[in-house]
Amino acid sequence: MRIPHLVIATTLAATAALGLAACTASEAPRPSSTSASTSTTAPSPSAGTTVYNDCIDDAAQIWNQDDQTSSKDTDHFSMGDCKGVNVISSDATITLGTVETLTIEGSNNTVTVENPATITVTGSGNTIHHTGPEPSITDEGQHNTVRTK
Repeated sequence: MRIPHLVIATTLAATAALGLAACTASEAPRPSSTSASTSTTAPSPSAGTTVYNDCIDDAAQIWNQDDQTSSKDTDHFSMGDCKGVNVISSDATITLGTVETLTIEGSNNTVTVENPATITVTGSGNTIHHTGPEPSITDEGQHNTVRTK
């Protein structure tokens, strides 16, 4: 399948922006192991603060992993509509509203998303269920599956 250059450029730009947002904080607050958010757009946080599990300026970083435990319990997370979502969690069950650009960096997640235009997966062992027309899919990981719901 040939992917138009504009889609690739848009996906790379969104992934880079979300990745930079994750690297700007020196000490980010840890989310709880089970979170839920229905907000689609929240006010911008102060400079230097990384916010997880909330859609801010049409972008969200989903992170439910607690580095303090060695348990691999499945986390459950739900969020409404958000233009760009980057999943950095692993071993999580994630339900999303309408997302234009979905990037999954984590592994062993089950993600349900509505009407994505593009899905990029760099992690492994993820299962993605989507509604709507077939999105543009880039799978750079291993053992990932993308299915219509």
